Amino acid sequence: MKISKLFYSMVILNFCYIMDRLIIPLFSFYRVKEKIRTILSMELWSNTKYVLLYLFLLAVLLRVIVYFLIPSLYGLQSDSIGYYISAVNGVEHGAFSTYWPPGFPLLISLFLIIFKSYTLPILTLFLIILGSLCGLLAYYISLKLFKNRFAALLAFLFICIQPSFLIHSPQLLSDTFAVMIMGIGIYYMLTDYENHNRYISLLIGVLIGFLILIRPDYIFMIIIYFILITISNHLLKIKLEKLALFTLALMLTLTPWLIYTNDMIGEPVISTNGGVNFYIGNNPTADGRYSEPYGLTSNNEGYSIALNYISNNPLSTISLYSKKLALLIISPYILPWELPEHHFTISELIYSYGMNIGFLITELIGLRGLLLIKQKRLQLFFISLIILINLTLIPFFVDGRLTLPELLIYVIFGSYYIAHVIELTLKSDKIKKIN
Repeated sequence: MKISKLFYSMVILNFCYIMDRLIIPLFSFYRVKEKIRTILSMELWSNTKYVLLYLFLLAVLLRVIVYFLIPSLYGLQSDSIGYYISAVNGVEHGAFSTYWPPGFPLLISLFLIIFKSYTLPILTLFLIILGSLCGLLAYYISLKLFKNRFAALLAFLFICIQPSFLIHSPQLLSDTFAVMIMGIGIYYMLTDYENHNRYISLLIGVLIGFLILIRPDYIFMIIIYFILITISNHLLKIKLEKLALFTLALMLTLTPWLIYTNDMIGEPVISTNGGVNFYIGNNPTADGRYSEPYGLTSNNEGYSIALNYISNNPLSTISLYSKKLALLIISPYILPWELPEHHFTISELIYSYGMNIGFLITELIGLRGLLLIKQKRLQLFFISLIILINLTLIPFFVDGRLTLPELLIYVIFGSYYIAHVIELTLKSDKIKKIN
């Protein structure tokens, strides 16, 4: 035990040392420091409302530019077609698909009712605005965690320019919508951690219930709330009350849809594509990425075939899951050599390497910032959250857009680390190691 703790401490210390040696010098050049001082001394910088407005406008502008620069990534394609058809059927016939989670089709149906034939462009603009507001959400979460305005504004800026958030925001998919609801949930969880308020516990239950209806893989948010309450300083009676209220609100939010699916298909489920996705991630040809399920559409059959494969091939499964974990940590987006039969264009190469490099940089800086947290219980909370996100993805398959929830966490902590570095370099020309 002592040896393992010593090894863990050495790994952490070496990681911090390497990151500090890489990052601190970037902000230590005289011209860089003077430029930062000039920006921070501007009168505009002192008005938080104006800074937030300009950052929001920057986020929207960048996403609109990306939308027009890479039109092939947007519009109705892939899963977005299924969401849209489910919404149309819901509006016209009152019958939503049970194959797709209902949260995003419900949003589309609302736009169909209000905007009719203009639904797609207006919905795209709405998702762009949501993606930009994720930056504002990161600002408020950071401010609640660190009480550091500079770090919070940096969090907003990083959401503006982080490649995954930038590229995925305009897509007609549920990811941006889901990460926004998740972020709101985390903000209120931190509020719930600090105070005892029955209404907050109920609100969190509703938020997470709705989040699961958008994307069932966010089920880890239920576990993380239980962890947060467990490690909080509240009395046992208060903890039990919080969990009871949360569970009640969660079940009330999920129950109407479960009743609907039970009436439609005789099975109370969030969606019937879970088994298909599980099969995609666990079959003889699975490589950790998405692969065509070859006509398989049955939820139960997908689980049955995949579980049978796992039980009969334990060593291959361990190897496959190890590869998935490595992909999640190093390269969640497909690299050119993974598809030797496909000739990657210049734009596709830029996309592949750019998204992976952007993810890796955000991840490393975020983990370094996470280690700066003085409140060990909150550090445990966020470490648990990152672990749960990855554990939820590993049984299925690795796709870059599915990493948006952990990227939100990395951005928040990475911004705190960068703010810490900048404040340190501005105070002294002699750079000291960050404690």
